[in-house]
Order: sequence, then C-alpha cells, then structure tokens
Amino acid sequence: MLILQIYNRVMVLLRRSAFILLYLVLSASPSRAADLSRVFAFPVPFKPSQGDTNITFTNLPSDAVIKVFTIDGELVKEIRHSDAAGPVGKETWDVTDSGGEPLGSDVFCYVVTSQGQKVAGKLIVAR
Repeated sequence: MLILQIYNRVMVLLRRSAFILLYLVLSASPSRAADLSRVFAFPVPFKPSQGDTNITFTNLPSDAVIKVFTIDGELVKEIRHSDAAGPVGKETWDVTDSGGEPLGSDVFCYVVTSQGQKVAGKLIVAR
C-alpha cells in the first residue's frame, strides 16, 4: 500500500514538475550542453530502506555547482564540487537540506552548472 501511495504521489509531482524541468532544460545553452551530457545522479530512486545512504553525482567537471530544488522551485541544497577536494568527477550528497535535516519522500529537481552551461535532472526520495 505504501508503494502505491508513493507511486501516486510521484506521478502527481512529476506532472507538476514537468513545466519547471522544461524551463530548466530549455534555458541551458544547447550548443554547449554536450559538455555536461554525461552528468547523472544515482541511485534514483533513493531508498534508505534498501541501504542507500548517499546520492552520487558523477561525470562532473572540476568546477561544477549542483543545486537541488523542490518541484515548487525552492532551493534545498547547493553543493560546490571541486576535484581537488575529493574524487575526480564525483560528488556525494547525504540527502539533507542546507540545515542538515534529512529530506522526506518527494521528487526533487537538480541543476548542474559549469562555465555557463547547465544540465537538469530529477531525483526521487522514497523513505
């Protein structure tokens, strides 16, 4: 029953978030977006009940900034990636907000920017 409730909530949120994601994707420069085309996040969905502890962003350029938003456009977390500070091209996130509080079950959007380029994606948290 819980999985069905989560599924129904995700479907409603995906419909509501379609406009936001369309805007984020279209606002990226199409001629330069290919440099970020290999950026992705995993695991999606994030399920702590199955042992997930972090979401990893991979294939990041050395100066990437990751912003995670609610589907209503509220900034949840900003992560500044630097290859000098950790693994090259990877950044892990403990799925908490800027105040350190764990995020609840929901759908979130992320935007990775680097040198004026942008790429966007979705994250699902299923606690």
